[in-house]
Amino acid sequence: MNPAATFPAAQDIDALCLPKPMTRRLRANGINTVAELRAKRPNDILGIAWFGPDTVGEIRKVLQLYGLDLRNAETA
Repeated sequence: MNPAATFPAAQDIDALCLPKPMTRRLRANGINTVAELRAKRPNDILGIAWFGPDTVGEIRKVLQLYGLDLRNAETA
């Protein structure tokens, strides 16, 4: 079974169990659900204050545990 099929897109980002400071920073930038996070490109995440390449990597790693990822940087 594909884990992405069982993970609701409207799920709150708390369900990802990211570090609390990271979750707070995402919320401060209007990202409250898994769907909103997945709609972002890596460069969008890099545009958030105090977020760097390591942060993007950590977010992607957690999303990939559920068969998900950020929006591809090459998609319009």
